[in-house]
Amino acid sequence: MDKSVKRVTVIEGDRGKRHATIVYDDQKDVDESATPPIERAVRHVVHAALISAQVAYDTYMKRAAEGKTNWVFEPRGKDTEDEPEATPSHNPDESTG
Repeated sequence: MDKSVKRVTVIEGDRGKRHATIVYDDQKDVDESATPPIERAVRHVVHAALISAQVAYDTYMKRAAEGKTNWVFEPRGKDTEDEPEATPSHNPDESTG
């Protein structure tokens, strides 16, 4: 995920006296105009998958630090109470007398 940062800009000052300072600028930006569109699309999808995996891992590590690792065995949102059984419906084949 560190490679996804292209530029870091710090904005300082208040109201009318604001100024922006670029503190990091990645000069190794790849020119994607020569890349075929399908390759660009695949790169974007893979990049998004990497970011989502990193977020999932960070979330797991945060929960593990709190001692909450039981989600593997008990999915989130599952109630401990038994679900009510379905009530029998009216059977139209029975004669009503």
